Amino acid sequence: MNQVAAYVKTHHVDLIYVTLPIASQPRILKLLDELHDTTASIYFVPDIFLFDLIQARMDTIGGIPVVAACETPFYGISGLIKRASDIVLASVILLLILPLMLAIAVGIKLSSPGPALFKQRRYGLDGKEIIIYKFRTMNVLEDGNVIKQATRNDRRVTRFGALLRQTSLDELPQFSTCCRVA
Repeated sequence: MNQVAAYVKTHHVDLIYVTLPIASQPRILKLLDELHDTTASIYFVPDIFLFDLIQARMDTIGGIPVVAACETPFYGISGLIKRASDIVLASVILLLILPLMLAIAVGIKLSSPGPALFKQRRYGLDGKEIIIYKFRTMNVLEDGNVIKQATRNDRRVTRFGALLRQTSLDELPQFSTCCRVA
């Protein structure tokens, strides 16, 4: 480190990349001071082991350069692109599985009285309450403040409902949730 400035001056070095860890700030400042009278361009390479910067992006905020180490995909243009792709993909899947969903709905109606779909309140992004839809697998419809979750060998689960739960086919109506415009 003590010989860098002399080497740069005698060998006419044009570019210098400082790769010291950020914890070496005093050494970095000393090096920059020693190189101030050279014409070399000096770049600081952030310590990528300090953060997981695989998805990092450079940006500026008020003219100050920043490294975006972790960004949510739900805001800005990325959020719009994600939402559009969610809607398109879910719509295509819904069209493809529509015959299966109709067959399941008929099976539910023939195996027990009540609606084919079950709706339930859940919490989504930012803790906002959302309604999800599933195929009904139980005799009892519940959606109150206190909901008794199904347990293994629960007598409320119908025979057809047990098959739907084993194959996770009761989850298929959730594709329609993706398509709703918020």
